[in-house]
Amino acid sequence: MSQTREARNHSTIEYTETDGGPCGQLGGITTGHKVRRILGERRIGRNDTVQYLIEWYPRWHEPAKVGLDDDGAIIEEWNAMKQDKAMTVQVGDITYLGDEVPSDNDHEVALSRMAEFLIKKIKGELGIKLRAKKYESDKHNFGKNIEEQDWEFASPSELAMAQQLRRDAGKSDNVSAAKILQESLNEGLKWRMRNMAQNNSIDDTTPLRYGEVKLVYYGEVDDDLDPEAAFTVKRPRHPVYEIIAPLLDFAFVEMSTDDWENPRVLPVSVKRLVCVFKMMIKHAPFALKANYVMFFARLFICSDKMSEMLKKEGILVSEDWARKTRAEMCWRYREDNKYEFRSAHDVLDTALHLRDWLQDIWRKQEGLPTVHKYGGFFRRPYMRNGMVRRAEGGMDLD
Repeated sequence: MSQTREARNHSTIEYTETDGGPCGQLGGITTGHKVRRILGERRIGRNDTVQYLIEWYPRWHEPAKVGLDDDGAIIEEWNAMKQDKAMTVQVGDITYLGDEVPSDNDHEVALSRMAEFLIKKIKGELGIKLRAKKYESDKHNFGKNIEEQDWEFASPSELAMAQQLRRDAGKSDNVSAAKILQESLNEGLKWRMRNMAQNNSIDDTTPLRYGEVKLVYYGEVDDDLDPEAAFTVKRPRHPVYEIIAPLLDFAFVEMSTDDWENPRVLPVSVKRLVCVFKMMIKHAPFALKANYVMFFARLFICSDKMSEMLKKEGILVSEDWARKTRAEMCWRYREDNKYEFRSAHDVLDTALHLRDWLQDIWRKQEGLPTVHKYGGFFRRPYMRNGMVRRAEGGMDLD
């Protein structure tokens, strides 16, 4: 079996690149490459044609034969890195890329790009226009995760309260737990947009029509579990304002990579976001079904801890839930990000470094040790303050 794999991995395959590669420069050029492995499979077209996502081994090329012009951006980037001794290493008469360059999984560029993309996607799921900070109901995607069968009123008296509030509002249609939650989320987001500058959170004083109505969530965050099992476990009851509060917290709604480049703002933001995601797991676990909310939450709270917290709320997950969601998050990130061509493993590597960096910042605020070990070495990424590159943490292993 090992010989078969060895032969497959080192076989030379002639192919014509019609899709464009990571550089978008190989269109129509036929060349030989060694296949390392298959990363994915899909079927397209009327004939259900199978396509494989291939990862290739590196090999030497003459620039003209692979569409790289001497004055192209990629060549310019390489020549600039050669001028920096920290970027390259000389082995005999060959110049190689060094072990700390912008294309590395753990480099500050990779971390900041991932953070910026995740923040943008979360704001899209919330329906918040990134720059203008205006409410856009047509882009509100959390409603997709509020399903009728997942929500119940905590008691007949809570149902009666909701019905009376609906009549008071001049509405005579049938009321359901999911419907009032959706309306409250929209109402709360409008309130949030009007009160951005106050940095206050939604609570029992926030003017929400159904804010005091108590609901119970009977849905699951793991799609592989039997949804009927939820009704055999006692679930906590929460008023509507508690459910939507973490989704519309000012730290969650206002977060931006611009603030994260400010060493004075970032620690405060990270500390608040840890609290927000803890509240989300407790009061609004349904939000974790949104891919990028789950992705971002896992940067602050590891999957084992998240599973424990969900269990306290009567929500169980399967043993391989962490693995399944991790793989799905990384591949969706790759597919949704048109500038991302790495494998899911590389995406995960960057996510783990970003997680360690964020958790270190939080641990520093709490007076805890701040150095993580990952991948066999100790290091901390860098953060940018204006144009100055400054280390955050450093290499102190004590």
